[in-house]
Amino acid sequence: MPTTIKTFRPYRGAGNVYARVAGSTDAMIELGNVGELKLAHEEDVQSLADNRPGGGTYAESRQLKAVTLTAAVYDWNRQNLAWLLRGTASTVTSGTVTDEAHTAKQGGLIRLAHINPTSVVVTSDPAGTAFVAGTDYEVRAEGLFIIQGGGITDGAAILVSYANPEYDVIEALTGSGVELELVFGGMNEADSNGDSPQILDVFKFKPALAKELGLISTGFGSLPLEGTVLKDTSKTGTGVSKFYRISQQ
Repeated sequence: MPTTIKTFRPYRGAGNVYARVAGSTDAMIELGNVGELKLAHEEDVQSLADNRPGGGTYAESRQLKAVTLTAAVYDWNRQNLAWLLRGTASTVTSGTVTDEAHTAKQGGLIRLAHINPTSVVVTSDPAGTAFVAGTDYEVRAEGLFIIQGGGITDGAAILVSYANPEYDVIEALTGSGVELELVFGGMNEADSNGDSPQILDVFKFKPALAKELGLISTGFGSLPLEGTVLKDTSKTGTGVSKFYRISQQ
């Protein structure tokens, strides 16, 4: 059966990006909102000059040097942070804390053992004096801020009881990084009726450590995703890529 060659195929892409540890049977996890997904190819070019009259290039050799992938990830979920910060992720269950001991400093923050405390009760240590929220201290997501001039004096020993929610913890820079398998479930919005699938399978990708985290900015923060597409030697056969595959309708 003859192959139909489709000439009209302008491209404007959008879609979902999924990842899992390469070679695993884990679920493909969606990275979330991803922008500017790009593949780049770098060649090692060796040229032989024609030294005869007229000059020019007598011969040229081109060999693939590297395939790289870059993107901006806009969802700072635990898995994205762990992969791009070479970290480990865990979940702290919700619970209550009774009489967590601290030494207070006026005008300073006390970092509690857990984040975003509720139902906070602060007393002296030993117990006997109950302090007042808004007068002696402020409850903040990151802990307790001791109010200057309030009833909690410098160096005072205090006890803090509170409830904490469930939350994620990402311990950054604890590992050497992982190799990922990526899938781009794309849609070519410029072709035909705007619903032509453009699917990309990247067999083995080594993400680089994120160069920066934009924690304070005037716009939306992104996680820089970049790294090298490695050769997957398990892919064999004539005409079979060891790097990536594009499927399109």
